[in-house]
Amino acid sequence: MKQIAKNQFYEMAVDPAKNRLYFTMMGAWEGASSDVPAYLVDWDRTIGELTRGFTALGDFTQAKPAPPEVGALHVAAQEKMVKAGLSKAAEVMPRDAVLKMQIDQLAQKSEMLKMAFASKAEAEAWLDEK
Repeated sequence: MKQIAKNQFYEMAVDPAKNRLYFTMMGAWEGASSDVPAYLVDWDRTIGELTRGFTALGDFTQAKPAPPEVGALHVAAQEKMVKAGLSKAAEVMPRDAVLKMQIDQLAQKSEMLKMAFASKAEAEAWLDEK
């Protein structure tokens, strides 16, 4: 596993052997420019470590609902993944119903296909299927 970015709001890493991206979102983001100014740059760096056909695992169990400005950032990041050749995306979903709804709406906007799971182990197993 190779860590690309880490701060109090998110972590991004890749597993080159699996051609897989790992994203963990944490806490409540108040604003894109103040809390996560390098967010999209970090996505470019992370995606740049992978090849077309990569998979992605997002962990949202530590996240909180976010304002619309932050949602637009997530859509942009998802669009970057789709354009770069994302083949499968799995999400470990939070218990918060509002956040679940936000995550689903953002994926619809970016047209990123994903499956939701209750645990990282389930998500990894599904991503490992060929």
